[in-house]
Amino acid sequence: ALVEILPSDDVLGEYYLAYEHHHFASLVRKTAKALLKKNPSSLRLYNAYALVESRSGNSSTASRIFATAIGLSERLSQQAQLDVILLWRTWIWEALRVDDVSAALYRALSVFEAKPSPEPAPGTYAENTRAIATLKAQRHLTEGRDHCLSSRNFYHATLYSECHSLLCYLTASDPIAAALEAFHKSLALFSASTGPLQSNASISEAQELMHQGKAQLLAHHNARRIYKPSTVRSELTESIAMFPSNTIFLNQYADNEARFRIDDRVRSIIKDVVLKSNESTIIAHIFAVQSEMARGVEGGSTTYAVRGTFDRVLATSTGKHSAALWSLYFLFELSKGDMKRSKDVFLQGMTNLPWNKSFIMLAFRHLTEVMTYNELRRVYRVMGEKELRVFVDLEDVFEGVEARRAIRPETADQEIERA
Repeated sequence: ALVEILPSDDVLGEYYLAYEHHHFASLVRKTAKALLKKNPSSLRLYNAYALVESRSGNSSTASRIFATAIGLSERLSQQAQLDVILLWRTWIWEALRVDDVSAALYRALSVFEAKPSPEPAPGTYAENTRAIATLKAQRHLTEGRDHCLSSRNFYHATLYSECHSLLCYLTASDPIAAALEAFHKSLALFSASTGPLQSNASISEAQELMHQGKAQLLAHHNARRIYKPSTVRSELTESIAMFPSNTIFLNQYADNEARFRIDDRVRSIIKDVVLKSNESTIIAHIFAVQSEMARGVEGGSTTYAVRGTFDRVLATSTGKHSAALWSLYFLFELSKGDMKRSKDVFLQGMTNLPWNKSFIMLAFRHLTEVMTYNELRRVYRVMGEKELRVFVDLEDVFEGVEARRAIRPETADQEIERA
């Protein structure tokens, strides 16, 4: 396996463990231990291993792994030690995920500890000591963030910023307001230390990660406490304006508005922000179409509105050569039972996708009743001209059908379909 050839590639190791946990859960622990044996200084692999245990329901085992990895980080190189904040971030979030607020608070307040205990001892951070621990944790996190920013280590600065926001969320009387204020201060520091967003790809990526952290906390809060929809709307609008193709922000915005059946806001932000952005991608286009389709008649959508959205996104330079969009449009028309429109969409799509075999084959699967023999043969010839591999040679079939068509023309299409 590639992961065995490149044991020092942390990203590959993380991906492999996630894949194996999803598809071969009984093997993932053995794999994680084997990877750590080959790369024992990788805190990211320890983080992935602990996450696997946590998501498998073994929270105590996961806590021991987190605490052990944090404790051994002191013996690693300075570069390797940077990832210790990733362990803290994941460990705090895993407690919040299962609504164990006391464990999350203990971990957030212990973030400055070099060797934390997996579980808090009785009386840890009682009321009389919590204020001091909070100040220590805040100072540790803000200093870590500022140090990373000064050295242009934006990724780890993002993790320190998110942990600081989580600490504010867990200790303030108005949790979400305090957390959002912390996020905003960190984002302002990012902008001040780097200049315009477009000037640096690494800062853009880091800021997007921070906005995703903010969105995750908003989603967590909204599912458990009373909140102001206008606050969520405002925060997500800001995130979408900066990253219009991020489906985390788009889906969360749509969910927030769907609760109140004000779908026009979703339509407006798609039209005015998402599709107008110079960075608009196929992801944003597909979201625009699927959002319109999901709205339904009760939400103010019509078949004409869906077609209009398809036409707009397919008219763009990024959309007109997208097999996914053309296939979605074709299947939409097919679902409406309009075979003539389905055929028209297919022919338009084939003009822009003559190289895409899977799209062209839609004609032989769905349009044999509305396309003539000659039209289907032209479609087949396009595949030959573009050197697309066809495992069944239809040329002899076409010639045989053509010879018999003069005698029994009504059987031609049936023979093509059987072939």
